[in-house]
Amino acid sequence: MHKWGVVVLAAIALAASSGRVLAQTGLFPTELTPPERESVMQRARPDYAPVGGRVGDFFLYPSAEAEGYWDSNVFYAPHAKSDFYASLRPAFSALSDWGTNQLNFLANAEVRRFATEVSENQTNYNLATNGRLDILHGEYLEGGMGFQNQHEERYAASSAPTQVHPTEYQEASGRLKFVRERGIVGVQLNGGLDYYTYDNTLTTSGASLRETDRNRIEVYGGPKVTYEIIPDYHAFIAGALNDRIYQSTFDVNGLKRSSHGGEVDVGTDVEITRLITGEIFVGYLRQEYDDSRLPTISSPGFGGNLLWNVTEATSIRAKASRTIQEVDLFGTTAAGTVTSALQTAVGASIEHEVLRNVLLTGGASFTSDDYQGTSRTDNTVEGDLGLSYLLNRMWSTGLDVSYQNRTSNTSGVSYSRALIGAKIRLQY
Repeated sequence: MHKWGVVVLAAIALAASSGRVLAQTGLFPTELTPPERESVMQRARPDYAPVGGRVGDFFLYPSAEAEGYWDSNVFYAPHAKSDFYASLRPAFSALSDWGTNQLNFLANAEVRRFATEVSENQTNYNLATNGRLDILHGEYLEGGMGFQNQHEERYAASSAPTQVHPTEYQEASGRLKFVRERGIVGVQLNGGLDYYTYDNTLTTSGASLRETDRNRIEVYGGPKVTYEIIPDYHAFIAGALNDRIYQSTFDVNGLKRSSHGGEVDVGTDVEITRLITGEIFVGYLRQEYDDSRLPTISSPGFGGNLLWNVTEATSIRAKASRTIQEVDLFGTTAAGTVTSALQTAVGASIEHEVLRNVLLTGGASFTSDDYQGTSRTDNTVEGDLGLSYLLNRMWSTGLDVSYQNRTSNTSGVSYSRALIGAKIRLQY
C-alpha cells in the first residue's frame, strides 16, 4: 500500500511550482539561513552582487562563464591520457518580487569541447522552476519541477572502459513539500519523483551497450516532525519510503531490478558554541529488490554537517553521510547481481576572505563505495583549491586546482586525476 501513497505525493509534485530563492540546480528553494550560521562564502556582498533587470514583477539575472582546464586523465583510467578542454556556461534566472508567495525560473547549460579527445565533447542543459505558496503565517507549500540533459562522468561505476562516448541521460523531476511551523512543534510532508531515461552507447568494437535497461521512475516521500528546542534550533524525526520502478521488467541479465525501501532518521540542530553550529542525525536504511537473486541492503544511516566560523574572515565546514546508491556496474553482463552500493562519505572545507573581493577555498573528502552482490569496494580521495577575484558587480575571475584518486580491490578501475584551470564570469 505504501507505493501508491508515495506515487500520489509525487504526482502532485509534478504539477507544483513554489519557492523563494532558486538554487543553481535544486528544485526546492534555498532556505533562509540565520546570520550566525552563514559561512564566509554565503555572506552578502552588495558591492559585488548582480544588478539584474526588472520586467514586471520579476527580476532577471543573466550570466555567462567561460573556463579552460587541463585534465591529466580524461578517461579516469589506470593509464592516463591528458587533454585541454574549454567550457561555456550560460545561465538565466527570473525571480519574482511579490510581497507573499514566490515563483522562480532557471535555465543553464554547459558546452564542453576538448582539444584532442573529441569523443568526450558534451552539451548539457538544465531547466527548472520552483516557488512557494503562503497559506497562513507559518504554513506554506513549496516545491518545483525541472528537466535536465546530462552525461555521466567516466568515473561512474556504470561507465564501461570501452565506451566510445560518455553515457547521455535525461532526468525529469518534481518535488512538493507542505510545511507547518506554528508553535514549537512543526510538521513537514515531502514528496518527489525522478524519471530517468538513458541513451544506448557503443563500445570501441562496435558492440551496443543497452543503457535503456536503466530507465526508471523513482518516487519517494514521507513526514518530518520537528520540535523547537530554542529559537531556530530543532530536534526532528523523519521517515521516507521509496519505490524504484524500472521500465523493463527484466534487464539484459534476466533480473528484476525494481525495488522499494525506506529510511528513518532522528536528529537535531546543534550549537556547540555560538561559532560552531550544524545538524546531525542517525537512522536506518533498507532497500529490497523484486528479484530474490538481488541482495537486500540494510545498514545504520547517519549524516550531518558542522560550520565553524573561526573568525569573521574564515569558516570551516565538515560533513558526513551514508546513503544507498543505485548502480549498474559497467552497464553490461559484467554487472551480474550488482544494483546498489552503500556509500559512506566524509569531508571538510575551508573558506577564507583575504579581502572583501578576494576569496580562497579549499577542501578534502573521502568516499567509500561498497558494492552489494560483489566483493568490490572503491575508496576515493579528493582535494581542491580555489581562488576567486570579484572585480565588480559584473565581472569576476578565478583559478581552480583539484586532485582525485580512486583505489579499488578490482583491477582496472583505480586512477589518479589532476585538474587545473581558470575561469571568467560575466553577470548582470
